[in-house]
Amino acid sequence: VYRENQRYHLDYLLAHARQLLLEIGRRLEREGVLAEPFEVFLLESGELAHQLAEPAPSDALRAAIAERRDHYQRWKDRMPATHLFDGVETEGEVAEGDPREGPALDDDRLGLGASRGVTKAVLRVVEDVAGLDRLEPGEILVARNIDPAWTGVFPILGGLITETGGLLSHGALLAREYGIPAVMGVPGATTRFATGMRVELDGTRGSVRVEPAEG
Repeated sequence: VYRENQRYHLDYLLAHARQLLLEIGRRLEREGVLAEPFEVFLLESGELAHQLAEPAPSDALRAAIAERRDHYQRWKDRMPATHLFDGVETEGEVAEGDPREGPALDDDRLGLGASRGVTKAVLRVVEDVAGLDRLEPGEILVARNIDPAWTGVFPILGGLITETGGLLSHGALLAREYGIPAVMGVPGATTRFATGMRVELDGTRGSVRVEPAEG
């Protein structure tokens, strides 16, 4: 209860802070400082304070915003490494290379079995929480990571595949509680699998076997 209350109040405050910043972004857009309100999130704190005090369009600021936008677009979907040692990644894309160069799809031992059971079902690849409304009962969810915001869909899942996580990850714990077969730590799962694929998922072995297309 304490944890859920903390999450509620944190989300409440963050939502209000986001709306406040977007309103500032709209005002700076009217002043010609920003091209769109979202760019307020690409300003550093000192830049934001300066523009609040004296709004003034700047070619240098526009160039900095463009560079930061490119950086955001390039890295926004990258999951950070689970482990760091002296600030150096010991796993993930930097340490291990492109996850799509991992085991081939016909090498079905792809990940870590985190919740027992075998199921055959259609996959649904979901990039973020906003895509959960497309899930159909019985489908196997494929996601980068699972946090408490995803809990509500577990009663209808047929199985779970994630790119990150281990036996004690949030997704693995939920899968065991709901009796859902789950395979965790499958590199690049959201790009290597596609919605509509039918697979056999073995949560004991940690295997995912793609079944031949019908017809």
